[in-house]
Order: sequence, then C-alpha cells, then structure tokens
Amino acid sequence: MVQMKKICVDGRLIGYSGIGTYLLNILPKILTEKESWTILLKKGIANKYPVLKQAEILETDVPVLSKKELLYFHKEVPECDLFWTPHFNMSLRRPKAKKILLTLCDTYHLEYYKTLKFQEKVYTKFLLPRFVRRADHVVTISNFSQREIEKHIPRTPPLSTIYCGVDHSRFQKRTPAVRDIAPYFLTVGTHKKHKNIHGLLRAFEKTLSSHTADLYICGSAKGMHNSIEVSSLIQSEQMKKRIRFLEHVPLEKLPELYQNALGFVFPSFYEGFGLPPLEAMACGCPAIVSKAASLPEVCGDAALYVDPYDIDSIASALIQLTEQEGLRKELQEKGLERARLFTWEEAAKKHLQVIRQI
Repeated sequence: MVQMKKICVDGRLIGYSGIGTYLLNILPKILTEKESWTILLKKGIANKYPVLKQAEILETDVPVLSKKELLYFHKEVPECDLFWTPHFNMSLRRPKAKKILLTLCDTYHLEYYKTLKFQEKVYTKFLLPRFVRRADHVVTISNFSQREIEKHIPRTPPLSTIYCGVDHSRFQKRTPAVRDIAPYFLTVGTHKKHKNIHGLLRAFEKTLSSHTADLYICGSAKGMHNSIEVSSLIQSEQMKKRIRFLEHVPLEKLPELYQNALGFVFPSFYEGFGLPPLEAMACGCPAIVSKAASLPEVCGDAALYVDPYDIDSIASALIQLTEQEGLRKELQEKGLERARLFTWEEAAKKHLQVIRQI
C-alpha cells in the first residue's frame, strides 16, 4: 500500500490580505484525499475557516517574523514529507521536513533595501537569501518576479511561475450598477512608498478643476496621515472635500465599490503581481495602472497605462477617463475579458502539480 504524502503548510498569515488571500484561495482547492494535510494556524482562528476542515489543524502562538519564530518555529512543524511556507520567513534551524516548498511573491525588500528599517535590513541581507536557498523549490507569481528573484538571489533553487487568480464568484459585474451616486475614482493602497499614493494625490490635486469626481482610498487613514508627504497633500479644504478614506471595507463590499467607480487607479512603482486591478476589471471597472514591474504582464492591453514617476501622466489618465465615455467602455470590455483568464482553480491545479513533483 502506497503511503500518503504528508504535507504541512504554514498558514499563520491566513486572515490577512496579500499572502493570506493567496492561501485562502489555493488551499481549499488542493486539500485532496491523496495527500495528508496539516495546516499551522494562529490560535483561536480555526473556526472562522471551515473550508480548511479537510486538513488537520495545529494551532501556534509563534508570531510571523519574530525572534520566537527564528529560534523555535521549526519545533512547531511536525515531521512531514513537504513543508510549504508561503513567505520567506522560517526558523534558523530546518524543520523536520524531507522537502521544502517556498512561495516568494516578490523581492520588494531586496529592491527597496535602502528604505528598510535597520532590523528589516539585517533580516533581508542575511536571512532572506538563506531561507530561499534552503527550499527545494520556489513558486512565484509572475515572470517579472521570477526575473527579480534570479537577479537578487544567485543560486536560486528551481523556480515555477504560477499566476494568482480572481475569485469570480465574488468579483463580477452585476446589473444594474448604481448610477445615482457622485462619480469617484477608487484606489486600494497603504502608506508604503512603493504604492505611490503620494503620486496619485498630487495628480488628483492637479485635476480638481477639470472634473467633479472624488477619490476613494481603501486603506488605513491613520497610516496615510502618518506619512508626512501624504498628510501635507490632504490638508487643503478642496482636497478634504474630495477625498474619502474607507477603512476596514468588508470583502463583500469591494465588488460594489469597484463596479460603481468611474475608474480604478493603481499607480504603484513595484508589484509582484497586482491583483486589485484584475478584481476591478472583473467587476467592469476601467483600470489605470503603472507601466511598471509586473503590471503590464498581468493587465495586458486591458488597462490605461501611466508612468508612475510622472505626475502629469497620471493626471492625464484621470482626465481621459472622466471625459471619454468610449474609452471607459472599451476598457470595461477588455478588462472583463482579461480578468476571465485568471482563476484560482487553475492556480490551485498548478500548485498541486508542483507539490506532487517535488
């Protein structure tokens, strides 16, 4: 009788955006009876995720990217055939796993090394490459990210590129959209510099007299106000009237925000993939994105591209969307078609192939 392959997954980031979203869309689709699955979760959250009930759940109180993780987390990982870590964080000692699969979504910390805090620099320089090379196989989420990994980390283990997907059961164009609300642009952002919210605000300020649309920012207002550059831009009375910070937007409310927006704006300097523009497209929302990093690869010909370093380029795109209904309709149609190419089902299938081949 063939023994089932024992797989352990570090799921401590489930419940967060980014990697948490990635895991929560992949894992339920690959928990098959052909393998024995164990998922490590933060204490107290297992009941929130019944979709993971096919796996054995082990609870842990070891925080991600902590001293406790570096020293002790390997003890939390049970003996297994494969340990899958969805990030670059591990213990200094190798877990009791025959093989290790690591997902590295991007090399932001290496590309923006000079902007990191001292402790982050130490981790990035000395530990991140070590943990990547410890893996037997690395999964990343775009060809751009694969090239970046190979550039920053010589002697990288075998790499596979697997695109993320769109949750089409949630993000879809519904009829009819609400039209009796004031027009607005939408962005999803944080105060991190590579997201370029500062550049978007400067561009939006330049266009205030050219249209009546507001700017909705999904993200932490506190984080934005803590940024000196951003805070200085949102102090004028005009900007205060035209900008709305939407904190803690429930996931189920996002599709409505996307669909009713005049356009989605994503002027990021650096992305490993760029899922929000695809989610916007799936909801029939025209997308303005940077011609940078992974975004042209992901968005194809379905977006209006801008130079994220050129404020006038971003401002011009905002005005084009407000004035050109034909352009909006063209981007809506192309966006819907583009978004259909990316599914979590396909991503899960390819992950399972990698897992079984290692």
